[in-house]
Amino acid sequence: MILDTRDAWRETAGRLDRSGGDFDSVFGTDTGADELHVERLPPDGTRYQPTRVGAVLEALRVLELDLPRWTLLDLGSGKGRIPLLGAAIGFRRSIGVEVRHDLHEVALHNLASCRRRGLLSGQCSFIRANVADVAIPTDATLLFAFNPFGARTLAGVLGGLCDARDAGHESRLLYVNPIHASTVDAMPAAARIGEGEGWLAWRFR
Repeated sequence: MILDTRDAWRETAGRLDRSGGDFDSVFGTDTGADELHVERLPPDGTRYQPTRVGAVLEALRVLELDLPRWTLLDLGSGKGRIPLLGAAIGFRRSIGVEVRHDLHEVALHNLASCRRRGLLSGQCSFIRANVADVAIPTDATLLFAFNPFGARTLAGVLGGLCDARDAGHESRLLYVNPIHASTVDAMPAAARIGEGEGWLAWRFR
């Protein structure tokens, strides 16, 4: 059981390494790419694909965040893989936002399973909503996106991130499969602070 956030990263990363990065075998969850019931995609939305956790851990090592001080906000959280990972490795809280009902329900089931098994050291919650309607948290926030929508929606969400930054809050963006990276680069407040295989990261200053 993970109880101490100082040990959470090491224990979770070790389990994932030993499993070859198989998130579901470690967490006892269902976050795979198989679709339950394919609802019509929302405007500007993309189909569900689970994130490779190795890329996320690599990026977080580069970003060197003090995780117990940060909130992770997953934009288009699907079945909940990344918020669950965030809560397991020591983020103060992890929030997933997903517009699709079927994926959201699976995420809630996965969350209950992880809680029963004592795998989460931080707070974790899921919201069924359009990401454009969700307020950016007022504490230090890392936004996560695995190409969940098109450039128009991304620009709108990042506008909210800039508003939070203007209020004096720390903001970062971790973008995996960054198809619309140019949209982020075009924002005057965004500065690239890291990159790796299949991901980019920005600070909003």
